[in-house]
Amino acid sequence: MQSVLIVVDAAAQAEAAARYVAAEARDPGGCRVHLLNVQAPLGAYIARFLDRETVRRFRSEEAQRAFAPAQRILGQAGLPFETLARVGDEAAVVARTAAAVRAEEIVMGPDGPGLVTRTLFQWLVGRVVRRTDVPVTIVQPPRTAAGSRHALDHWRAALSR
Repeated sequence: MQSVLIVVDAAAQAEAAARYVAAEARDPGGCRVHLLNVQAPLGAYIARFLDRETVRRFRSEEAQRAFAPAQRILGQAGLPFETLARVGDEAAVVARTAAAVRAEEIVMGPDGPGLVTRTLFQWLVGRVVRRTDVPVTIVQPPRTAAGSRHALDHWRAALSR
């Protein structure tokens, strides 16, 4: 793994993805990690009531909140990383960014439990896979059961065209 793109949104997802990359990196000095946070564009109706600086500040705060868990884990592992905050259609932005940074792997994790969340996540992954030739790895956040944490449960999605 030399160049990897981690798509981050929720805290548990970002932590799981960063732990996976830290565990898989064989040469921390030679591994380039790119953290990507993609936010949806504001609708025209909402945008006309907010000034650009307010929107910019809000997006920056949301991106930093999403990046923080992964930054902490990657920093502890000694992995260099860069953060990228983008606005647009998530699948298209992920595919474009993977190509731009020459990622060899895209790492994603579901936002949370629940049928609707899982269904939307699967739909997103399918859209990303159709837009890129880069392998996509899905990382499952650790589960808690009866107050104890299970080991990181990850599975690699063998997704191909």
